Amino acid sequence: MKKTTVKKNFFVKEQLEIAKEWIEKFDSYWLSIIDRTEQCPQIVYDELKKWQELALNNCSIGKSDEENLKVAIEFIKNFPIYWTTIVVKTLFGSPGITKEIENWRTQALFEIDKYKNRY
Repeated sequence: MKKTTVKKNFFVKEQLEIAKEWIEKFDSYWLSIIDRTEQCPQIVYDELKKWQELALNNCSIGKSDEENLKVAIEFIKNFPIYWTTIVVKTLFGSPGITKEIENWRTQALFEIDKYKNRY
């Protein structure tokens, strides 16, 4: 039983690191989306940076890696909703960008989930 717990904790920690990495690298991903689509106003960058900082801060304040992982996954899962509020607030966006964001979310969750089945 103890060995299983240690193994699970290791993989939860790995999943958390992967989730944080996806959130941290969102800047560069976002820039690559914009380079392929359209000019982006500074206010949109500012809003995205706020989300990134909030996500990283909140997935580091829980009592355990497991709690922090749940928070990070929720931030990633709910990003398209946050993106919609940015679109409404700034009147910036297009179906192409929304699709790219959905792809980012799907890939991030897939990469995190790969470790889930190892314990």
